[in-house]
Amino acid sequence: VAGSTCSSCAVSPEYSPGAAAQDEGPSQQSQYADGSMWQGENYQDSVAITGDGSNVDMSFVSMTSQSGFFQDSEYEGILGFGGAMLALSGTDSYVSKRALKQFGFRFCGNAGGTMWLDTPDASAQTGSAQWAALNTSLGYYLVTLGGAAAGGSALDGASGLAVADTGTTGM
Repeated sequence: VAGSTCSSCAVSPEYSPGAAAQDEGPSQQSQYADGSMWQGENYQDSVAITGDGSNVDMSFVSMTSQSGFFQDSEYEGILGFGGAMLALSGTDSYVSKRALKQFGFRFCGNAGGTMWLDTPDASAQTGSAQWAALNTSLGYYLVTLGGAAAGGSALDGASGLAVADTGTTGM
């Protein structure tokens, strides 16, 4: 998450360690395919997502600098929903710490969207829910596609194994 000591983050609100937070020391960094990157300090603190009443104690990075990561966006950080094996060393997986059994997303372009944790909203679905189990040996969601279409036209080569991902900085 963007930390209060990050002069290049320019987002609000920023994470400011509370009295119970523990500075866990080593600096972390991550760079993405589009060239954006961030670095920061590991902390352990109580974490909750707005609208989710469950706080969990977890280790995460408080960003101290970034380049291109918050460019033209309202991001305040990144929350991975993969397994613990995809988390950076010294950080935790929210899915694992929160013990989520299911979650879902509805994307609505610039109009926002919705994320459900443990209790999907059936009224928001246009069809039956589709489930993909976490591949515990790889740490991500691997699904088998029967096909895909855009604008009513079938897409060539849109079948086989695929990774379910909500997007990246290049989305």
